Amino acid sequence: MDKVKPSYLAVSMTLKFLQNHNIPLTKVSAMCFGNVYRFNVQLQYYKRFIEAYHRKRKFAYCWTNEIAHDFFNMVELADNDYFELLKWMKDTNKLDNAVLIVMSDHGPRYSEIQNTEVGRISNLLPLMSIVIPNHIKLKYPHIDKNFKSNINTLTTTYDIFEMLKDVLNGNFEEKKSLSEVSPLPRGISLFQQIPSSRSCRDADISEHYCPCYSSKSMSKDDKRVGHSVIFLVKQINDILKM
Repeated sequence: MDKVKPSYLAVSMTLKFLQNHNIPLTKVSAMCFGNVYRFNVQLQYYKRFIEAYHRKRKFAYCWTNEIAHDFFNMVELADNDYFELLKWMKDTNKLDNAVLIVMSDHGPRYSEIQNTEVGRISNLLPLMSIVIPNHIKLKYPHIDKNFKSNINTLTTTYDIFEMLKDVLNGNFEEKKSLSEVSPLPRGISLFQQIPSSRSCRDADISEHYCPCYSSKSMSKDDKRVGHSVIFLVKQINDILKM
């Protein structure tokens, strides 16, 4: 097992040491280590990892969040570095026998964008892109077909987990349809066609995180509006009394 965490923690501690000793960092961004973006330190380590274990089976998990966690407009700073990494992987045939997942855990949770429908939805439905080797798609065409079908279906990280288990076990054969199965399993491999009728309840997603919702305007004179406001104010007052 090869880990980048110790070196990445050392980078963070270097900045904290300077800050704790009142050494001004006005000319140094917290996103940088020297004249290099911190996330790029991790990407270059990831690249060396792939090269070092080129002919061996491996699992790499590369995660960074300082780019756009608090200021999502900063994400453009990483465009070129990620493009160069992905282009290198493709041009050097690193993707010929590999499954690549590019994902986010959630979208922007703060700022004015949360006042928009796109902002609320993207928080619950973040980026998830998966690349499967061409030889797998040619040998098992149902996988490519199901992938395209599942794009417009409710999926979760539990489905990714089931898919990774299939990859680990070399289980690429077509499975029995789930269209008549009830209840549906919590996790369904993305190599399978996920029923379009799948709901948040089927996928064991709590109401708070369920993206399948709609809204409609209500009159302020509606009794339900008045009851809701009274209930909410009472709850707030009860909390303040504690």
